[in-house]
Amino acid sequence: WRDDADLHAVHFVGRTIGWAVGDHGAAFRTADGGRTWEARPVPGDLSLEAVHFVTDKVGWTAGGTTVPFTRLEVGAVYRTDDAGATRGLVNTAPIPRLH
Repeated sequence: WRDDADLHAVHFVGRTIGWAVGDHGAAFRTADGGRTWEARPVPGDLSLEAVHFVTDKVGWTAGGTTVPFTRLEVGAVYRTDDAGATRGLVNTAPIPRLH
């Protein structure tokens, strides 16, 4: 991710644990209600458009990118079980870019 990433979605689990995601694979986590944020970037230069967590550790991010020259749009959904320390790609087949 880069410092100039626009953010597209925010989701809180309770009053203190929250996530924000956006351009260039930017993903941020807060554990203090938004006073401070820690970067937990997603691999690749994706535009992340959605984030949802069901617990403080288990959640998903979704988005996609446009392939240069071909303008083909591809989507990606990532899951984490450890609060974003690691992420795994959920979709094994190509999917459209998710908005």
